Amino acid sequence: MSLLELRGVSGGYGPVQVLRNLDLEVAEGEVAVILGANGAGKTTTLRAICGMLEKVTGQVFFDDSEITSRSTQAIARAGIAHVPQGRGTFTDLTVDENLRLGAINRRDNGVDADLDRWYEAFPRLAERRSQAAGTMSGGEQQMLAIAR
Repeated sequence: MSLLELRGVSGGYGPVQVLRNLDLEVAEGEVAVILGANGAGKTTTLRAICGMLEKVTGQVFFDDSEITSRSTQAIARAGIAHVPQGRGTFTDLTVDENLRLGAINRRDNGVDADLDRWYEAFPRLAERRSQAAGTMSGGEQQMLAIAR
């Protein structure tokens, strides 16, 4: 059973088509890696999955639901996020402040429970929750970017 599936996905930027009829299937519990040279479409593929490209044709499924036409926010709420390589943490804010800022648009009461879950997944972040993000190692900042 597929957790993530792309069927005939095409897309790009303006008149430049980067993806052409891409098919991809990732099963639940499977780890998948997209490799390629610069300009091969790795980031564009991730942006297509996350709803960050304006014009995408084909279909993207996540957990048996088609998400192709959903907003980026709805896709993120479903459990898919694109973590940029550059991390983008707020270096002067603490770990906890960074995580709470990532939830600024949430309208439910589950933020604290989610923070507990991330601190359990990344114990190093729990140890550093009051530390400024900019004083952490690159790997720790990447953990923070993923959790946020």
